[in-house]
Parts: sequence; structure tokens; C-alpha cells
Amino acid sequence: MKAWPGRGIWGTSALLLLLAAAIVFELHPAGRAATSAAQRQRVGGAEIGDGRLPKILAALGALRSRAPESGSDQPRRIPAAAEPVDWETAGARRDGSGVGSEAGEGPRRLSITVSPAALEGLLEQPRQKLEASAEMVLRQGERVLYAGFVGLRLHGGRSRRFGPVRSWRLVFRPTQGAAGLALSLLHWPGDEPLTRLIVHGDQRTDAAGDLWRMTNPIALEVAQRLGAAVPQTAPARLEINGRDHGLVFLTEPIDLAYLRRHRGHDRFVLVRSKRDRRESRWRAGTVLHWRLAQKWWRRQPDRSYDEIRARYDLASLEAWFLASLTCGTTDAYQGALVRDESAPLGRWSWIAWDMDQSFMAARQPMTEPWQEDVWAHLLRRPRDDFRNPILRTLIRNSPQYRQRLAERLRWALDERLDEAFRDALLGRYREIAEHYQVADDESLDRIEEFLERRPAVLRARVAERLPRGDLGGALPPSPTPR
Repeated sequence: MKAWPGRGIWGTSALLLLLAAAIVFELHPAGRAATSAAQRQRVGGAEIGDGRLPKILAALGALRSRAPESGSDQPRRIPAAAEPVDWETAGARRDGSGVGSEAGEGPRRLSITVSPAALEGLLEQPRQKLEASAEMVLRQGERVLYAGFVGLRLHGGRSRRFGPVRSWRLVFRPTQGAAGLALSLLHWPGDEPLTRLIVHGDQRTDAAGDLWRMTNPIALEVAQRLGAAVPQTAPARLEINGRDHGLVFLTEPIDLAYLRRHRGHDRFVLVRSKRDRRESRWRAGTVLHWRLAQKWWRRQPDRSYDEIRARYDLASLEAWFLASLTCGTTDAYQGALVRDESAPLGRWSWIAWDMDQSFMAARQPMTEPWQEDVWAHLLRRPRDDFRNPILRTLIRNSPQYRQRLAERLRWALDERLDEAFRDALLGRYREIAEHYQVADDESLDRIEEFLERRPAVLRARVAERLPRGDLGGALPPSPTPR
């Protein structure tokens, strides 16, 4: 029997040539019109049109599944420890029965046991996509909530190599005997178990080298208060191979399961904003949507207010933008861009993520970080993220939108982020600091001062710039994502 042509080098080359031809066809207006919007095919976790390109992408997906590449989503495995873990020493039961109450049974503790050689391999090769087999035990006080095997990966960008602590990603697989982690164990709503869990380290340093804690979960709560979609977080104390790593925040990942939990279905196109060609934004199912959206801007960069709001959820965009302004977030262009494919005219909206560079002077030392000019930082230069050209175009060209944004800012500062909300928010995090024995909670005092002083700075800066469409500096050419 003849072998499938895609398995050989000539078959692969032929498929790549067909793919290039199909992309040209699909991006051309005539080709795009020939693709039926009613017919859909699921490829790589996204919904795309049933034209020539999806069929070729599906074939390429089958080829990749036979021979994973070093840049693919499948991590290279690090062998597990040769000797089994002593569960009595780890203080866990394999059944993981019982659900504790955080207030009544003490702090949540996450213990990870991994081969020292495998852990060293992860830390010494932070740029590589590696995974080690590990044992995880989650406790609430003295009660064991969960015990099982997981895949352990490093998580993050620069924090993989720099910073006072590392962040981790836990992967639950049925092949390792773990169907997932029940949301109820973290006091989160929903029935579908987590198949991945992010363990965010809770220490950040500013440009002067000062240590900050709890910046990310507090900033995410501010964003949620303003209407942004955000991941759920839960505090815990992390221990790896018996060594205490202090307070961490367990964070819900942004994926199709997140959308099922929060929006009732997963018929979404989901694109990650952070530019990483190895991640989901560049998988076969999403690259076409991203390129088509780019072409929409390139055809006519100065779109009208009505055109933009018909295509993008501006309330979602403004919630992220105003939260970034309020919290002084300098690494704000992160998160996910999603579009509901079940709606007849599904608009793009955003999910906020990783606002850890908030409240501090992260770019250069400042004695008054609430003076940070995030307005200019986010808008002055074109960036490879659609939030940037949308805001630049609307603020520069649309008096109607400038009035809308000014009203939204007044609503945010006067009604949503008032003194009562700030006191309640910081009060809860002071309780977390005490509950998890965080000795140095000076960060919360600095965050409190920032949130008290920031509104006056924002009002003055926006009142000066917004009426004339000032983006905070000399205007570069029209914004166009690369």
C-alpha cells in the first residue's frame, strides 16, 4: 500500500506550497467571498471557514501530530525521579478526600515534589519548553484537598530568567491519573475541572530594586470592578521539595475551558495578545483570523467610530484601558482577544491578564510612582496589538469617542473606585497577608497611597490631553499592527 504523501519530505513541501497558495486565495477579496460563512470546521481549537485553507491546515495538523517539532506546543519531557515519593513523608493521602474552608481550617498550602535533577533542568534552561513529572499535594490547614501527579513547567516571560521568584504551570492529565482539579477546592464557581493551573509568584521588584507584593491580583480586581473579564485567583503558600517559596496566587488559565465556564460555550476564536509564535495565537486555527483582522486595518487605518464599535467591544477595551491607567500598569499589553462565533455579528473583546507591573515605577526609579505617564506609554507608539490602533484612532479622530471616554473615566473614579471600594479591597489583602504570614506588608501601604493619589493625576492629565486628541507625544505615522 502506498504511503501517505505527507509523511515524506516531498509531501511536506507540496503541502507547504498548497498552504501558501491557499493563504493568498483566502486573503484575496474574491477568495474570501467564496468561503461560506455558514459552513465551519474546527481546527486547532478555533472555528474557521470551510474553504481550501482549513482543509490544508487540517492535513498539516495531522502531519504535526505524527512528528512534533521543537517549537510545537508539546513540551519536551524531563524524566521523573527514579525512586517513588514517600507519601507518608509528604503528609498526604492518595484519595485527596475532603474540601476545607479557607477561613475555618487555616491557610491553603501547595506542596510539589519533583526530582532535583528535573527541577534543575527546568531552571537552567528557562527558554526551553520543558516539562517534568511531579507530585502535587494541596492542603487547607491540615486537611488534604487533592493529591496526585502533574506535569510541571516554568511559566512566564522574563520572569523565567529574572526576578526574585519563579512562576509555574501545573498540567493535569488523565494518563497521569489526574482528570483535573475541582474548582470547588479553590472556592471558585463552576463544574468543569481545571486541566491547567498557573502558580504565580508574588514578588516583583521596581526599577529601584524595591520589593512589591500582591500587585497582580489587586490590579485584576480593579479591572474586574470596571467591567473587564479577568481570571480567578486564590492565595496559597508554595513548597517545592520541602523548601518554602512563600505566598503565591493560583490563577485560572485563559483558554476555551475558561470561556465555557464563564460564557457558557466555547465557540470562540481565542488569540493571545502577547507575541509568542510558539503559543496559541500562531496555531493554524487562529493565524488566519489574525491576518484578516490586520488586513482590515491596513486597508484603511483611520476607521470611523461607528465602524470600530461594530467590530470591537469598546466597553471591554475601555475597562482594560482605564484599569491600566488607574493602576499605572506599564506591561499592560497582555491577555486574550476573543470573538464569539455563535453570535451573528460577534465582536472582538478582551480578557485581562498579568497586570503585575502595577502601582510601581517599573521603567525608571520614581519617588512618586502615581505620576507614571501610562497614557503616553500605552498610546504614543504603534504596537502589535489591536487595542493600540483602536484607541489611537478614536482618541485622535473622534470627538464623540473622546466625550465617551471622559464620561467613562469620571464613572470609574467617582462611582466604581471610590474610597469605600479601596478600603474594602486593601482590607481583604491585609487579611491575606496576615493569614499567610507575610512578614513584610509594606507593599500594601504603598499601593494604598498610590490609589489615593492617582485619581487627581489622571483627571489633570486627561483633562489636558483628551479634548485635543493628544496621545502624549509627537504623533508617529498612522497605527498599523505588524
